Amino acid sequence: MWGGVVVATVIFSVVYFRFPIRH
Repeated sequence: MWGGVVVATVIFSVVYFRFPIRH
């Protein structure tokens, strides 16, 4: 269960830093 959370967090971080999102 936690493995999926870690993977999702890593992917989100990579996408967020590669493509800065302005809220």
